[in-house]
Amino acid sequence: MSIRYLTGRAAALKPRLYEELRAALNEGGDAPLIVLVPEQYTLESEREIVTALSLEGSFRLQVMSPARLYSRVFTEVGKPVETRIDERGRVMLMHAALKGLTRELNWYRGAQHRAGFAERAAGQIAELKQAGYTPDRLSALSESLPGGPLRAKLGDLARIWTAYEEALRGRYIDGEDELERALSRLDNAPFLRDARIWANGFELVSPTLARTLTALAGRRDTALLLPLEMDEGAGDYDTFEPVRRSFARLCRMMADAGVEQSTVLLEEPPEKQSELTQLRREINCVSPRVWDAPPRCVRLVSRRNPLDEAMLVMATIRSRVMDGKMRWRDAAIACFDLPAYDDALRRAAALYEVPVFLESGRGSDRNALARFVTLHLRIVSSNWQTEDVIALMRTGYTDLTDEEADRLANAAIEQGLRGALWKKPLHRYQDERDAALEPLRLKLAGSVMRFEEEFIEAEDTRAQMTAIWNLLERAGAHDKLRAFEESCAQSGLWEAANENAQVWNRLITTLDQMAALMAGTPLGARDVSEMITQSLAASDIKPLPQSADAVHAQSVEKPCAREMKALIVIGMTDRAATGDEGLLTPAQK
Repeated sequence: MSIRYLTGRAAALKPRLYEELRAALNEGGDAPLIVLVPEQYTLESEREIVTALSLEGSFRLQVMSPARLYSRVFTEVGKPVETRIDERGRVMLMHAALKGLTRELNWYRGAQHRAGFAERAAGQIAELKQAGYTPDRLSALSESLPGGPLRAKLGDLARIWTAYEEALRGRYIDGEDELERALSRLDNAPFLRDARIWANGFELVSPTLARTLTALAGRRDTALLLPLEMDEGAGDYDTFEPVRRSFARLCRMMADAGVEQSTVLLEEPPEKQSELTQLRREINCVSPRVWDAPPRCVRLVSRRNPLDEAMLVMATIRSRVMDGKMRWRDAAIACFDLPAYDDALRRAAALYEVPVFLESGRGSDRNALARFVTLHLRIVSSNWQTEDVIALMRTGYTDLTDEEADRLANAAIEQGLRGALWKKPLHRYQDERDAALEPLRLKLAGSVMRFEEEFIEAEDTRAQMTAIWNLLERAGAHDKLRAFEESCAQSGLWEAANENAQVWNRLITTLDQMAALMAGTPLGARDVSEMITQSLAASDIKPLPQSADAVHAQSVEKPCAREMKALIVIGMTDRAATGDEGLLTPAQK
């Protein structure tokens, strides 16, 4: 079969997609028409296509993400026999693999035991897998390099990867292995035999997408719509360099697979000259043309700090809504560093009474219930450090009230309670204060001591997870979580309520995965604490919109596909380009 590359400016791509889909539907027949889109755009893309084609419905037209495509393949031809692990399971296995590499590492020796290293190593190996590398190939590449940091890093990564694969072998597969299984079974999936494929909405051709398209195009008519400027004379030609590199890699893969390729350059449809069209065309140009008329739709504003920016944003949005020019949902905020602006945006939104939805998730490990568990483990492993015990009191899941926790925390600091002193009756005051505080100490320390005893007596990881479960049951953790969730909902704190609704499942499934993955392997309390913390940190709790009519705030790295009347970009300060948190620098990659 063959693949067609439909390239051009973004404005030219959708009309061509709709044109080809309309023609395919009019031809008749039963062949499925599948449009692959990024996962976050599935619903929006389906709505746009149905509206553009004036369809009431169609059994042939299917809009899906690549992940949904793989799921359909497994449904029709069978799933792998191995158990699929998620990001949390991946981090657990990586942590276990790193424990056995004490002396084998060079560059990362010692670093493998630091907090967060297992998560970063798992992410780096996932990238290498997606790029088609193997441990042997990576090791050979390392040996071919002259001495230096990159050679040492790649050698260590090959050793870490080999140990990780040994932990997976025969029992588990991760997302990248699952992709390999799906690609090998594409030709056996009945729904794909006569299907026509279009891929649209992808800004870059990732290694995963490239391999998927190569497998699909081998026996099916496939088209890729890609925003790519091919005219070297264009003022923003260099902006498309990352896209060109990914496109060139795809072309090489198609050529190696013997797939016939053709490229069609799409002309951008004519547009009425306006400030927005001028901005879109010139913003990335080296020498942009000047807009001579007074600006009406575009404003550039400077403020001293994030809070001042947020105040101006909310005041502007509220003014336009109150004037009847738009609804709340017609405005969107794009931020270069959303976590850093989170507090400022929330405070400004509350002051101006603007309903806002901030699409900023956070790791499950930061929730109070998760900290309740990990603090117990830290107390056991670190000999009852004062700061850990006081932090445990503040979680809200002990039997102490807030007032009792404050009193006991103050006494602990005054008396210097540490280590074994927590397990002995209070006597430092030598007056009635000791008698008043002793029941509080017993209430707190008694529960921790019982958990400590059960955990130490546990013979393997499964028994250790049982000890943690017993701790949660004795504390009434689920009931307290539900009560806090209901309290948040009654107070209108919907995001906090939603977080607590999710965290219980995240924690319990993490314990279940650890019991299954580490079965038969007893671990120390410190190791269990680190594995649970890093696994939950890899599992972000995503907020859910609580109203259909609200201002949507998100990172600039995740473009918004919905229509809007006002877009406000904040945090646009000059800054050095930042890379991800992998183990290799962008230059080394």
